[in-house]
Amino acid sequence: MALNDNRIMIVGVGGAGCKIVSKLHDTVPSGPRTAVISTDSKALSGSSVPARIQIGSVQTGGLGAGGNPEIGNQSALDDAEMLRGLFSDVGIVIVVAGLGGGTGTGATPVVLDMARERGALTICFATRPFNFEGHHRSKVADEQIEKLAKSSDMLIMLSNDLMLEFISEANMGEAFAKVDDIVINGICAVWMMVARPGLINLDFADLQRVVQNSEGVCVFGYGDARGSERGKEAVRQILDSPLLEKGKTLEKAKALLVSIIGGHDMLIRDVDEVIKKIREKASADAEFFMGTIMDEDWKDRLTVTVIAAMEWSIPEEKGKEPSERKEVKSQSGGRKGKQNKQGNLDFSAFPDKGRFKGMGGTIMNGEDLDIPTYYRKGIEIGK
Repeated sequence: MALNDNRIMIVGVGGAGCKIVSKLHDTVPSGPRTAVISTDSKALSGSSVPARIQIGSVQTGGLGAGGNPEIGNQSALDDAEMLRGLFSDVGIVIVVAGLGGGTGTGATPVVLDMARERGALTICFATRPFNFEGHHRSKVADEQIEKLAKSSDMLIMLSNDLMLEFISEANMGEAFAKVDDIVINGICAVWMMVARPGLINLDFADLQRVVQNSEGVCVFGYGDARGSERGKEAVRQILDSPLLEKGKTLEKAKALLVSIIGGHDMLIRDVDEVIKKIREKASADAEFFMGTIMDEDWKDRLTVTVIAAMEWSIPEEKGKEPSERKEVKSQSGGRKGKQNKQGNLDFSAFPDKGRFKGMGGTIMNGEDLDIPTYYRKGIEIGK
């Protein structure tokens, strides 16, 4: 089942995250809903994204978090109700942040928590600083990774240093722009995977399964090529990608999700070439999910995206034979230490449920539309 674009939201948090999402919005203005969140009012005013959320005005006076994650975290907590209202009726929230600073590092876990409270599946793309940015920024980033892993259903970490091979000959401005493009490619692949019907479908249910069984430990890589040999070239880029450790990640992965995007001129031999080469490199025991998407904008172009899960465990219902067990679809993503069973959210605990602070909920025919439909109608999800 494809998910409507309106039920997907891409959110940038902090300076780097806002810059990436703003660039994505300008590149694909007809794509999913976008929002940017920052403590810095000046950074927000320069974004073309319609939904610009300033947090922590009391903490920072609109001047940013000064590189302090604690200020970024408290700023998000101060405006948690406003953030919670942002995620009304959203199925997937993709959050983008650069780690090492104040707002992106400190506020992102809170943003993810608010999205999950609204019942959304959460995916976080986070970039780790270049080593040349200094030990302090790297230390700040590393200290927050565990928090991000707990707050998101899937965390995709991108080390800027691993991407140096893509950008080693670029100047500073070009280097950071290239990093942004790599993250944007990953985000677009996930969005199109669940929102665009394909000849061979990968959909929201497939993504959910990978998220829930992977314990949230995932790695991302992609290849993009044009011309008559685009299939061979795209898969070569995948196998040589520093993001996938020159193919070693594919060998160690417990599950692989492969998405192939091409134009209406995409050939079956292109798809066969890509899948055959990736399967040859992957472990024979790895779970394998694949799908193809055709898009008119991809004429003479092929993009291959791989999400590799480094762990794989299937939640089991105690006291039942394997044939009687039902797949558990929970907000928690099925990682160790997280609840694998759908819980009941107490929506009555939030009397001020409107989109913005100080505004009431949306009431129609006696029903509070800010409460998800499945909850109002007593529908249990995932069974």
